[in-house]
This record gives sequence, structure tokens and C-alpha cells, in this order.
Amino acid sequence: MEEKIEKNVQDFLEKCAEDIGRHAKCDFEDNRFNECVELEMESPIEHILYIALKTVQELNYIEDGEPHFTPNNTPVVQGLVINPQQKIGIYRCDFKVGFYTRNSTREWGKAVVVECDSQKFYERTEKERRYEKTRDRYLTKAGYKVFHYTGSEIIKRPLKIAKEILEFVTENTSLVISDEEWQESIQAMF
Repeated sequence: MEEKIEKNVQDFLEKCAEDIGRHAKCDFEDNRFNECVELEMESPIEHILYIALKTVQELNYIEDGEPHFTPNNTPVVQGLVINPQQKIGIYRCDFKVGFYTRNSTREWGKAVVVECDSQKFYERTEKERRYEKTRDRYLTKAGYKVFHYTGSEIIKRPLKIAKEILEFVTENTSLVISDEEWQESIQAMF
């Protein structure tokens, strides 16, 4: 027996799905806009990367690192945490992205420091390059892997870069971004 939905029901379902889609689009845009302002990211390439990270997170149903409480009232954080302008020791990093579980006595998981290098990266002075290398060594000693991306990489391939970062921290190499979404992100940039 073949199951069938009446045409008027199917039409109504499509209309409701379109309304939900518009609502989700507005909600995503408003939230990301507000976060870009409130989190005090310093450059447009940081804004683009942040939005790309949140997009890949949404597309792959990756849980936000929100605090939860166990039955014995122990706080636990599990999920993805994206911290722009993260201070680690004496250094400020563009992003610290982690996927982990933390409770009051232990933290485990994986995090990466992400640096968005401006176009001026290759024109830096010896002193600026030395500072960056010193900072990278400090972060590596502190247990972080450091990913550097140029501004042009971020502008040209924001979702691919976000996917690479999230695959690293979640240790899930099968995250998806659809070809359609990839093409739309590229077209939106130009």
C-alpha cells in the first residue's frame, strides 16, 4: 500500500517549511551579526571566519558548549566553544576553538588556536615576525596547535577552512558542506 498525502496538505507543508526557513535565516543572521559586534573581533576576515565556523557547526548539528548539570549537580560543559579574541597567557589570539567536556575537576578534548593573518603578513618587519614565532612557540608549549590562514584564503574559502578547523577539534573527518552552500558563500563574497 502506497502512502500518499493530499495535494492541499503537501502544499501547506511546503508553505510552512518556507516560513520556518525564512525564520531560521533571520534568526541566524541576527545572532551572528550581534555576536560579531559583541565579541569585539578586530577585522572583517575574523567576522567571515566566525560566521563560517557557526555555519559549518549548524550544518553538521554540532552542539554548542553550553553548561549542563549532572544529577549530583556537577557542572559539565560538552560541545563546541568558539572564543574570538582569546587571551592565552600574555598573548591575544584571534580564535581558540575547542570541542571538549569539562567538569569541576577535569577538562578533556581538543582545541586549536586560529590566527587570521592579514595581507600585510608577508610585509612584516623582522621584529613582528619574531614576535609571532615566539607566540607560536609559547602556544605550542602550552599544548595548542596553531593554524594560520591568510586573509585571502579566508575570503576565498571560508566554509572549507571552517570545516577543516571543526574536523580537527571534533576528530570527525566526515563533516559536510554542500556544493550549493559552498557556491553561495563564494558568490556572496564577490
